Amino acid sequence: MPPSTPSPEPCPPSCPLSIDGALSRLKIRRNVRVIVVGSDMREAFQGLVSEGDPSMSRLKANVTLFEENYGYVEDWGLSRMQEAFMNGTGDALLPYAALAGETLRPDMVGGEVYPYLGGSLLGEGQIRTSLSGSAVFAGERMVGLLSGQHTMLVLMGKGVFRAGHLRLPYGGQEIDLALYAVGRPKRSWSKGRFTCAISLEADLESPAQLDVDSEELIAAAECYLAAELQRIFQVTARAGADVFEVGREAIRGFHSWEAWQRYGFAALLKDVQADFRVKVKLSHSPRDPALE
Repeated sequence: MPPSTPSPEPCPPSCPLSIDGALSRLKIRRNVRVIVVGSDMREAFQGLVSEGDPSMSRLKANVTLFEENYGYVEDWGLSRMQEAFMNGTGDALLPYAALAGETLRPDMVGGEVYPYLGGSLLGEGQIRTSLSGSAVFAGERMVGLLSGQHTMLVLMGKGVFRAGHLRLPYGGQEIDLALYAVGRPKRSWSKGRFTCAISLEADLESPAQLDVDSEELIAAAECYLAAELQRIFQVTARAGADVFEVGREAIRGFHSWEAWQRYGFAALLKDVQADFRVKVKLSHSPRDPALE
């Protein structure tokens, strides 16, 4: 059965029980992968077919590929989505796909020349449905979209990023950097302030870009990433979406579930102060002859 698309409208209070009952009647496994589709469902899945070849397996492979090698999506199952709707320690960030050629919703943060977002990816061919980016939820309500690169930065802050590619504005041009996680980020929470320190390794994508200064490039990358993380946090927090799962850190100070619920973290999220610190190590100097 094709992945289901959660409604952008809030579920009624009985939603979890209703979902459980529907899953049982329809014999749907709770670990089924969930993808939000921004187009007509039937047309979107028809757009995955090339020359009569059903491409559902390709869609599944792309979810895994884009998460592990690019960070453009995060793989979510139905059970995990339900938990995010209910537990209040982080909101759902579901993979997003759409049919090319339609009027598409923009990335909620903005500021990108070319957002990697489902339905807007450049390319030719018979496969007309593309997957990239995320549908952002605040509780049970969808509040916007994040592009693939903005999703990648969120995964860095959550500690699940592995590897990806960044288009870095630098010296009036864009430089492509391959990024790799170095350990997990150091995350902390204290009196309404969330701090996240991220370590990355970077490599130039193209040897033709060897005329840049190493120290300047590192400084530019660190500044850009920290500023983008801050922008993403502010926009999503104002929308009520805890995409960085700050709630996982905040709940540590509570000794019971009841006390955490009384605290009402979701209502306080928009006032949380966030501090992102990014450290980048260039794995090869731009002037290293090994890149020739």
